[in-house]
Amino acid sequence: MISNKLLTACIASAITITAISCGNKSENSDVKPNGVEPLVAHIDSTVKPNDDFFNYANGAWFKAHPIPESETSNGIFLQVKDTVNDAVRTICENAAKKTDAAKGSNEQKIGDFFFSGMDTVSIDKAGIEPLKEELAKIDAITNTEQLQKEVADLQRLQVGCMFAMGVGRDEKNSSKYAVQLWQGGLGLPDRDYYFNKDAATENIRNEYKKLIVIFLKAVGDDDKKAEASAKDIFTLESALAKASRKIEDLRDPYKNYNKMSIDKFNASTPHISWKSLTDNMGIKNVDTVIVGQPEFYKALDGLVANTKIDVWKQYLKWNLVNAYASFLTKDIRNANWQFFEATLSGAKKQKPRWKEVVEQTNGMLGELVGQEYIKSYIPTGTKEKLIEIGKNIMQVYGEHLKKLDWMSDATKEKALAKLAKVNMKLGYPDKWKDLSAIQISRASYCKNVMAAHQWASDDNTRKFGKRIRKFLNQRYSQC
Repeated sequence: MISNKLLTACIASAITITAISCGNKSENSDVKPNGVEPLVAHIDSTVKPNDDFFNYANGAWFKAHPIPESETSNGIFLQVKDTVNDAVRTICENAAKKTDAAKGSNEQKIGDFFFSGMDTVSIDKAGIEPLKEELAKIDAITNTEQLQKEVADLQRLQVGCMFAMGVGRDEKNSSKYAVQLWQGGLGLPDRDYYFNKDAATENIRNEYKKLIVIFLKAVGDDDKKAEASAKDIFTLESALAKASRKIEDLRDPYKNYNKMSIDKFNASTPHISWKSLTDNMGIKNVDTVIVGQPEFYKALDGLVANTKIDVWKQYLKWNLVNAYASFLTKDIRNANWQFFEATLSGAKKQKPRWKEVVEQTNGMLGELVGQEYIKSYIPTGTKEKLIEIGKNIMQVYGEHLKKLDWMSDATKEKALAKLAKVNMKLGYPDKWKDLSAIQISRASYCKNVMAAHQWASDDNTRKFGKRIRKFLNQRYSQC
């Protein structure tokens, strides 16, 4: 049997050989002119391998390629990303110049999205206006039913409050999609950040509470209310963290796969209506769910029953601003960067604005950017040539299988049948996703991101009830 990975490796080798034979050589190649192997050249002999093997094996490379101040890591993938960012920047800037692009066209959406992100004057002038509709809905909550309805609405905007839920492949039935629920609702990366006693984690917790205050003040709270709410929110998140499994306990796929009827799940959480929640999230006629950590949801149910509505409302406001802080005013953006990128991740400098917006445009409208990227950077016929190479490799492999003297005829027949089912996905998809429903304008960067997030959430939930026809029918990310 030939795997997709093997086939991809074979094709990659063919491409590499072709490139070398044509005399193509990267200017940034790590191959040394004296013939030293790259892996040997990366060794830092000043480090003892039994003390720190990673820095022994890679230290010389990292000394020659220090982590950029605006990044938290370095490696070949960052170099690839930087190359792609430069190309996508050109696409975005050219699209933004075309103010007369047809409404709904790739150029219009890419150009307007990029323009709105670069227009920091309008972003700062708008303040929190893009969030006011959702903030008003939160203010109007008076009971747990309304609370759950708003949580569903925020989940559709990819605001990760209370829990994590989505539609994904059933790990025990790869031909079907299933509704899956996971522990969530935390603002810090995982439960340990709420309980570890070391000085670094204590500092992170203190700075986190300060950030909550800043964001609540941004939506209108005075100092006293914001500080009191920050304590309540941290207490609530700590309760969610306490009910969450540790990272090492999330590694067991069997213990984190708990399939049950939605009626049974509802019975285990009497204060939460999962039928209403799934309906409000656009996932209709759910009869079965896969729950990663049932004990978390029992604890969540208790918190819904016993936590004051006003505390939940402040928690939702915090989560809303936290989710969209990068797309709001300079003060909010800076506070967000200072905590999540500097304090938590170690970055020393913010990325250039163009790079942030390019990465966001590519992330939100990747299917559209990918189409434009192909027009500009992929020579006509490249995909067809790669598929031809792949088919040739498959043919030779098939001929090899037929000649094996240690394999029975029945086994050969099955092996050849599997080989024939290999689905080559090279370069870009044969069919692009339809992003026509996303409305993009130059008026509001934040609202553009909200529209893209809602489309992505709805695209995910639309999978429910559909059969997965091919196990390997996965899409490659664009650009």
